[in-house]
Amino acid sequence: MRTSFERTAAIIGAVLFASAPALANPQTGDQPNVTVVNPPDQQPQTETVTDNWNAQVFMSGAVLFGATYGASVIAAGTTDRTEDDRLFVPVLGPWLDLNDRGDCPIAEKNCDTETSIKVLLVADGVLQAAGILTMADALIFPSHSHRTVTTVSYKGVNVTPTRVGSTGHGLTLSGHF
Repeated sequence: MRTSFERTAAIIGAVLFASAPALANPQTGDQPNVTVVNPPDQQPQTETVTDNWNAQVFMSGAVLFGATYGASVIAAGTTDRTEDDRLFVPVLGPWLDLNDRGDCPIAEKNCDTETSIKVLLVADGVLQAAGILTMADALIFPSHSHRTVTTVSYKGVNVTPTRVGSTGHGLTLSGHF
């Protein structure tokens, strides 16, 4: 029968494996390049689009934090040890639990299990903190993407690709009518 910490380690491993593609390249821009036939007298303009926050990085941090904190809550709820009740506290819980655990003499057979539990507590604390820091990073440092926008003029009428709302795309028509 598995202990609650073995279940916690399995959950953390599964979530990290599932979120690896999102963590590998979180800052991929989602702005398409607009390609318009360019008259010879006009040069393309490069525009830098800045979002208020980096949603992909934030979601990676939220998944990491949610999975590791969720695993801590499951472990705390399924164990009988009073020290493990500290795991209900986000980020600091694993460190408080680690501090409350006593020393285990090397000669005892139970020390192998206790050492494994302590390693999992450290990993859990580090991963929870990494998730929180990743979410903060996404809010502090917004994403940037570059796109090329070319305005085409035709008999006094300008048609320009334009961003509509936060994710929509449209056209602006201007000129002398």
